[in-house]
Amino acid sequence: HHPTLTREGYSAKTPPTDHTHHHPALTREGYGAKTTPANSEYTKRTKHLTSSSSYVLPSELETSDPSYRYDQLHRPSLTGLCNLGNTCYMNSVIQCLSNTRELRDFFVDGHYLADINKGNPLGFQGELAKCFSGIVRKLWSGEYAYFPPKKLMSVIAAKNGHFDARSQHDSHELMSYLLDGLHEDLNRIRDKPLTEPVEMEGAPDAEVAAKSWQVHRLRNDSFFVDKFQGQFKSTLVCPVCSKVSVTFDPFMSLSVPIPKNLRHLPVIFAPQNPDSMPRQYILKLPPDANLELLKASVARKTGIPMIHLRVFEAYGGKFQTLMSDNQHPIKSIGGNDIIIVSEVLSEKEAGGAVIEVNVIQRLQQPIFPTKCTSCGSQARDGKKLQRCSTCKAVGYCDRACQSRDWEGHRLQCRQGRPTPIGLPFVISLPAAKFTYANLSTFAEKFARRSVEYRRKNSTPKSQLPEESIQSNPEHLQRSATSAQGSAVDIQESATGAQGSSVDIQKYTDSAQECAEGVTALRLSSWKPMYLLTPVDRYGDSIGGVSYLADEGEKLLSVGSQFLAMDWRNSPKEDDSVVVTPKPMEIEGGMDDSSAHQGPITLEQCLELFTEPELLTKEEAWYCPRCKEHRQATKQMSVWKVPDLLIVHLKRFSFHSSSIYIRKDKIDKLVTFPLRGLDMTPYMLGDAAKLTPTNDSTLYDLYAVMYHHGSTYIGHYISTVKPPASNVLKKNEWLYYDDERVLKLPEEEVVNKAAYVLFYCRRDSSPHR
Repeated sequence: HHPTLTREGYSAKTPPTDHTHHHPALTREGYGAKTTPANSEYTKRTKHLTSSSSYVLPSELETSDPSYRYDQLHRPSLTGLCNLGNTCYMNSVIQCLSNTRELRDFFVDGHYLADINKGNPLGFQGELAKCFSGIVRKLWSGEYAYFPPKKLMSVIAAKNGHFDARSQHDSHELMSYLLDGLHEDLNRIRDKPLTEPVEMEGAPDAEVAAKSWQVHRLRNDSFFVDKFQGQFKSTLVCPVCSKVSVTFDPFMSLSVPIPKNLRHLPVIFAPQNPDSMPRQYILKLPPDANLELLKASVARKTGIPMIHLRVFEAYGGKFQTLMSDNQHPIKSIGGNDIIIVSEVLSEKEAGGAVIEVNVIQRLQQPIFPTKCTSCGSQARDGKKLQRCSTCKAVGYCDRACQSRDWEGHRLQCRQGRPTPIGLPFVISLPAAKFTYANLSTFAEKFARRSVEYRRKNSTPKSQLPEESIQSNPEHLQRSATSAQGSAVDIQESATGAQGSSVDIQKYTDSAQECAEGVTALRLSSWKPMYLLTPVDRYGDSIGGVSYLADEGEKLLSVGSQFLAMDWRNSPKEDDSVVVTPKPMEIEGGMDDSSAHQGPITLEQCLELFTEPELLTKEEAWYCPRCKEHRQATKQMSVWKVPDLLIVHLKRFSFHSSSIYIRKDKIDKLVTFPLRGLDMTPYMLGDAAKLTPTNDSTLYDLYAVMYHHGSTYIGHYISTVKPPASNVLKKNEWLYYDDERVLKLPEEEVVNKAAYVLFYCRRDSSPHR
């Protein structure tokens, strides 16, 4: 038994005696059958509505007359469908499709007859098309208040036993099966040729898409292809070998996810070009996302291929976690962790092999403390705090404060241990140009993102003889310095603000010119501002390994992937360096997490549809390069839009294991436009180039299927805006609940039960 919608809400009639295949009535309190007295307000209201002819609700609703036909003429489109026992899912589909003007005219006017394909083994030998045509004709004949679609049910069940049992089914599933069956019944291709998948690696997307559509039409040519089918672009990326596979596939409906408990994760994207400003992105990721999905999201926003991205967590100036495993779970990342995604040089850009080094910055002597480590007070009476003579990292007001803190401090006190400062970074250089000059040039530029540095004094303490300098070339400063000791700025600018790769040739040539053209500075007594020292992954010095020697233009051989940029900041040295941390300047990064606090919009669902997703183990893709199945990253986008666009909101999800099967339903309200849905932002291809004012990408809603209830029990209904209806006012829709047909105010069309949306392209049906 199903509820009836009145202006006051849901109310229920007396349920039939046999409850076997009926749902309980939906009331404002929830599910549960209720008995309505004969003199109730509901009975009075329905009698009034019937007599006024505004609604077709005959008083003989429970009549046993199998014809359900009346002598009086009923208006077209005001005909209901009997529930045959849990067939509300089918009735809602039929009503939405029959109110599709193009489809209605195609069947009612008999145009389908010329396309019937009785020899197609994938179809129903024309029986499904004839049966469906009969139903549409009845619904628009004006001769029926309601009738049972028994024959359609039997034709479908005869071909697919899944729909034979009188149990609940998914309306979108049936709709997809019905549309596909009608397409095969009316396929104009009588003899389907054998075709091969389109593989045009390296060809422009437009060519591949056109060829794929042409091949698809060689085997599929029908009214439903003409009106209902669009084209996807699907991009798969192998997590192991980074093989990229792009295919273009047809679709009959667009299934979009509903945002659910998305995590808003801020990450900093560091371009490989040191002159480009880093940028922050707020990634919207599901709770079970992994590193691969994170990189795929960044790749989509920056245009940098995933294979050229390195992800790490920075903490305390060190590499806290280097994330190299694509299966690394994102849930392990804390809310305050600093996640940096660095772009690295590609072998194509480098013209050969590439060397990557991870660099941290350290101070040879800790920054002078400003507060007493014991009592937290500032220095008293203008006196400086007294540093610990061993580690130099802490300071005290006096010996009494030091004594109170000694028991806790002595466990951490280490002599001469460098202190991390700023943020770590990744340098990538061509192996053929991996010299000290190039490495130091890039290191200084990347360091400037998170620290400020300058010489303590403007002139050296003494001058050294030329032969002394030449015998110790590693002590030469590789970057030309100004009077204040800051590095000369190489003038080549970044080619792009969002990660365009640096011109390596320009930078390395400039570094060489800088080294050759500053003879006077090479003859000075300035010591280098820093030393480049191999360290382990934790940023600690490696025993027996000293700093890198400056060997001119000789290629370096670094035995470690990690280097420390050790700043010489000892205050006792006249030519030391003053280094202070600074916040990294970044672009973007406004957190739009509040966007999901209110109702979710269809636009947000479409945006999420175009975000990369990780395939499950069951969906694993066979990588032709690895010769194995991989859980690839998949990204979908719309390339070609149809005249009639069906949007399916993915409210249901199923999670299975060897122990249980869990079913979930998302009951969140998703708001959707009744008019003017613009598909341009979610499209690629020629249609994406059209302006928003062009009706070719604007869609208007004309039907909705709803699902009330849970994953275990529920009820389907539908609302439509009939084509060329003379029984409705401007802002009224028809509401179909099996046998019952009512009017519905337009403001009630959008509600949280909406499940499948039917849109018509505005320029394809201007008179709808």
